[in-house]
Amino acid sequence: MEKGIKKIWLRDLKSEIIEVEESVDFYIYGLTSELVDSDKPEARKLILQFQSSDIKSDVSLNIIADSSKEVDLEIVVRIPEGFGDIQSELDMRCLMLDPSAKVKFVPSLEIRSKDVSVDHRSTIGVLPAKWRQYLQERGLTQNDYIKLFSHEFSKYQ
Repeated sequence: MEKGIKKIWLRDLKSEIIEVEESVDFYIYGLTSELVDSDKPEARKLILQFQSSDIKSDVSLNIIADSSKEVDLEIVVRIPEGFGDIQSELDMRCLMLDPSAKVKFVPSLEIRSKDVSVDHRSTIGVLPAKWRQYLQERGLTQNDYIKLFSHEFSKYQ
């Protein structure tokens, strides 16, 4: 049986807890400008709570830092005691399109069970100034290339 994919915009999340009940991959994405309403730093916590054994579920978080906002994102993979044969990968990525943006990733693993394999990684990349200049010289505004990169970056990898 092929695993399903659940795509989630961070701005649309109603709860900080996502219950993982079956083998499904989560693709979570968003823009920092949509996460922060004020000039104060924004801290977000998202918990992936495993609800049963024998699950293979990967989580990919892709963020575009498109504004000068400061965002701290903590993603928790929580596996309670008693569940086994669980495999998961947490992949956190950020593309910095605004040079004044600040993004901090905090991957957390709360594993209280055996027979579990969970891996995590995070990557933060910056769009070099010469690339921004190149795009602007060809008539793209900052809003234009943010939309372009957002579209490409938010595709399922």
